[in-house]
Amino acid sequence: MAKSGRKRLIKVTRDKKGKSRQHEFIQKQYYRETLERRGVELKIDGLAPELASNQLSGFTLGRLLLLRRASEKHPDPMSISEDQYNVGNHWCRIIHNHARIMGYKLSVPSPSMEIGGGLSCSDDPSDDEIAHIRGLFRVTYNALMAVCRAEGSLRPRDVTYGVCVENWPLKIISREDVGKLRISLNEMGREIRKFLTCSAVPMDK
Repeated sequence: MAKSGRKRLIKVTRDKKGKSRQHEFIQKQYYRETLERRGVELKIDGLAPELASNQLSGFTLGRLLLLRRASEKHPDPMSISEDQYNVGNHWCRIIHNHARIMGYKLSVPSPSMEIGGGLSCSDDPSDDEIAHIRGLFRVTYNALMAVCRAEGSLRPRDVTYGVCVENWPLKIISREDVGKLRISLNEMGREIRKFLTCSAVPMDK
């Protein structure tokens, strides 16, 4: 008795052995379209469309760093340094890790987490890990609020969280905002380094 099954698809891309490559074709097409859209966005943000394939171009914090790399001799006022980027990326992981151990959810996923990674979900964190994450959260929060008190405004807190965690688009961020972001990242970076020096843990952990 002949076995019944679905009909062989005709209009699909196949290799020499007759194996369907339709999924692969769709993925490549989606990737090309994504790069095209990103290229348009990069041009609007003052960056070369050719950078669309660069991982950093996929989120705002990364684009701010790319702007600095594109103008090292005369830094773009809408840019951040390598060190400031590293602090912002690390702080994003701190926020996500803190949310996990405290049992709350963030409103949006952070694209930078795809590059920087975060706390493993395979096992529950140990007491030492929990204490470490809470300590980092505390010192960075205190540093950020100290900047807000000095500025007399909560804007540094809002724009730092908005860029590093919520991935605000560059078009809604002003030069003044980026200035506040740089100050916030500098202060948080100092506190992170002091904390990690005491705990003997590198910043990328």
